[in-house]
Amino acid sequence: LFYPEIETTQFLRKNLSYSRFLPLHQEIFGTNHQTVYGLESIEGFSAYYNDKYGTFVALGQEYAPVGSFGAHLERTVYGRNYQANVFNLLSVKYFLSFEDLNSNDYPLVFEEGRVKVYENKRVLPRAFLACGWEKENDPVEVIKKISRLENPQEKVFVQQELDVRCRKGL
Repeated sequence: LFYPEIETTQFLRKNLSYSRFLPLHQEIFGTNHQTVYGLESIEGFSAYYNDKYGTFVALGQEYAPVGSFGAHLERTVYGRNYQANVFNLLSVKYFLSFEDLNSNDYPLVFEEGRVKVYENKRVLPRAFLACGWEKENDPVEVIKKISRLENPQEKVFVQQELDVRCRKGL
């Protein structure tokens, strides 16, 4: 009675695999309710809050207070700026919305009642090999640079120099 199995949760359980989903409205999924269904979103456990992660996911909010850590950030993530790179990097495959997204990158793949499920065609796998790296010590600058990447898979940012040598044939 408290957590009924509905068609939307069945669809997500069948199709998410190792990806995540994100409601665009708080009314669609309450905080941490996805765990009852064995689903993964990006909100995390609200008793533990990491400033760097909070600032990173704030890129997908209506506002992005990317200037310093410790700014007032929401503890629960709802992807109001669903086109932000942050959601591709966090493997968000589906967005749940009450409204139409009207985008080729996010086709409607399921609908139940008022809830519409849109697939993110730009989603990245949870683990991938990047083509390059850049050294950057300032975490705020890293977040700014990630948000501007056209292809977030092209580069990772590290805080210290890497001693990596490529051999021919590899």
